[in-house]
Amino acid sequence: MDVPTPQVRQAPRSSLQEEATGLYHLLTSSKINVLLLCLPAGWACHFLNTPDVATFTLNLVALVPLAWLLGWTTEDLSLRCGAVGGGLINATFGNAPELILSIIALLHGLPTVALASLLGSVLSNLLLVLGSCFFIGGMLQGIGGCLLCDMAYTTSLCSAMLTAASMLAINAASSSVGGTLYTAGARTALCHATAILLILLYVALLISILWTHKLDAPDEDEENAELPTLSILGALLVLATTTVLVTVSSEFLVDALKGLIVHAKVGEEFLGLIVLPLASNATDHMSAVTLATKNNMNLALGCCLGSAVQVVMVVLPVLVLTGWAAGREVELGMEVSFILITVLATLVVCHVTRLGRLDWLQGAYLISFYVLIATYYALLPHKPE
Repeated sequence: MDVPTPQVRQAPRSSLQEEATGLYHLLTSSKINVLLLCLPAGWACHFLNTPDVATFTLNLVALVPLAWLLGWTTEDLSLRCGAVGGGLINATFGNAPELILSIIALLHGLPTVALASLLGSVLSNLLLVLGSCFFIGGMLQGIGGCLLCDMAYTTSLCSAMLTAASMLAINAASSSVGGTLYTAGARTALCHATAILLILLYVALLISILWTHKLDAPDEDEENAELPTLSILGALLVLATTTVLVTVSSEFLVDALKGLIVHAKVGEEFLGLIVLPLASNATDHMSAVTLATKNNMNLALGCCLGSAVQVVMVVLPVLVLTGWAAGREVELGMEVSFILITVLATLVVCHVTRLGRLDWLQGAYLISFYVLIATYYALLPHKPE
């Protein structure tokens, strides 16, 4: 499925008619927007008190095109703001659906689902999507062929991911091994300190990528450079509207999810770690695999590893700090198995990318690991309320 970038234009648009044309292009440039029909259907199911399965499914599917709209508009707006502004915009809106969904789950008293949905996003990017990129892209190169990537950029992202995962592991240790030594207040303070440190480290990483490595970037051809489709005001209105729609759909989805957990006896770990991330990240997943088929592994790695790093170093800490402010604490070590699997996945990814030569077999390793994780949580006994 095509996931287009903002259209190439000869001159920027400014009139109201041209703004409307840009919005029309936004809504018709991908077949995935047909799924927007699930948005009113999902809302109707919520108000008509239909079975939770229908409400959950329709609102979950509606998040797919909404996430695509956020990503497209963010990319379009970043064309007006340069590298620094674009990086900040992507950091703010790039994972907005996951953040909104996790915060709503937390406020509804589902901290396990909130934490699982974010770590599940990390796992799907590191294992399923990255593995699919390696496998499909590698197969297109032939059995003995391989894909190449920029080692400096890949190493920078892997180092950030490994550092963040190790910091989460320390929190897990305080809740398990040191559970009898640390008080609840001490564990909470450690969690808050970790969240703040992760955000500061992400700012440092962003500065490093945008300034330190920008000298290595090739000069753009001005005649072929992409120009924004929407005005700044138009893009901000689309972002604001889409964010509101994501928030409402997430609210209805979480309401239905609580019913599924109680009545359908579906494990909240499986729903949070596997099901929710696959829907909220579907468009990013397709984009990364498409890039891999074109042998553009640097951008594909940026989509997968970059998104995983952003979730664990920005979105997850924001969830922790939001819970702190709202009086609903999130302990990063409360689900030790989530943290353990995240650390193991990070180590595997760092190992397979260490030489900068990627092939289909490495992709098979990552995909198999993800399938086993999904099977593990699918078979996990349901915890009765």
